[in-house]
Amino acid sequence: MRSFARTAPSCPAAARPAPAHEQHLGKTPTRAAIERVAQLTGFRDPERMRLAFIRAFGQPPQSLRRAARAG
Repeated sequence: MRSFARTAPSCPAAARPAPAHEQHLGKTPTRAAIERVAQLTGFRDPERMRLAFIRAFGQPPQSLRRAARAG
């Protein structure tokens, strides 16, 4: 078995560190961070992003964050 396969996660892409613009996304968001995410993803404001998220996933982003924290 190759050395990389023994030491790396199942997907080589998972072994790379997150780009700088993604590194803060796993941390507790602040209002400024939410506004930045909305801007980076092409939304005019955070509320429009939240509504689009609800349409796509059936629940607001905060619900998914809470569920992820609960484990």
